[in-house]
Amino acid sequence: MKALLKNIKPEIYDGIFLKDPESSDLGRRIFREGVSLIAEIGFDAFTFKKLGERIHSPESSIYRYFE
Repeated sequence: MKALLKNIKPEIYDGIFLKDPESSDLGRRIFREGVSLIAEIGFDAFTFKKLGERIHSPESSIYRYFE
């Protein structure tokens, strides 16, 4: 799954993010690992807290990119 995700360049529409995730390494990790985590545990179980733990970054850093 991770190998497949490396080759996909999704279009992120304006208005769904506060800061463009493509503008930094952290933003790209948030997006990449967020998609991977949703695929693993499902959308209903997904939280920014779980994503923060996965990327070893505070949950608050995710809120800088997405509400």
